[in-house]
Amino acid sequence: MRKLTRVIFGLAMLAGLFVAGVSRGDGQAPAVKTAELAPEMQKLGFLVGDWHYINKFEKSKMMPDGGASEGTYRATIGPGGHSILTDFEETTGPMAGAAGHEVFTWDAAKSAFVGYAFSSDGAGCFTRTGSLEKDQLVFTREMNAGGKTVRMRFVYTEAKTDAITIEVYMSRGDAPLALAFTTRAKKI
Repeated sequence: MRKLTRVIFGLAMLAGLFVAGVSRGDGQAPAVKTAELAPEMQKLGFLVGDWHYINKFEKSKMMPDGGASEGTYRATIGPGGHSILTDFEETTGPMAGAAGHEVFTWDAAKSAFVGYAFSSDGAGCFTRTGSLEKDQLVFTREMNAGGKTVRMRFVYTEAKTDAITIEVYMSRGDAPLALAFTTRAKKI
């Protein structure tokens, strides 16, 4: 169960940390127009750079004591500007030592952003899709873990050129989605 928890939270954190910037709510900065990025990726252009993040975990069955963690990630422009390549390392907390890599791109057939993640906590590829919902970027993911469906929803409640807030909701089986953790990141 401990390994499953690390894999699920590791993949959720990896996925939750790397894409933001298309939210257009009040007081939020527009996406940076990075010349090297393809037009469909411009909305994520501000993400390029180095970041420090703090996670606050809610108390749950998977994290009975809740808690906090910190880490760093870097986002760079991929080949031809059609992707953003990201790397992260969790430095403290329950996921300390976890590392990963994710590639974000635009899938024209799906009319959505797609993320392909690889984590040190598990084999295989974690995928998710994202789109704008009511001026917020929202990514969703479903996977099978221990014979039950795990659903995840990543809601970018704040996206600025120098700060990001992401709420990650999770559920297992038929349970309703519940806030699992909140990530706050600042550009360094």
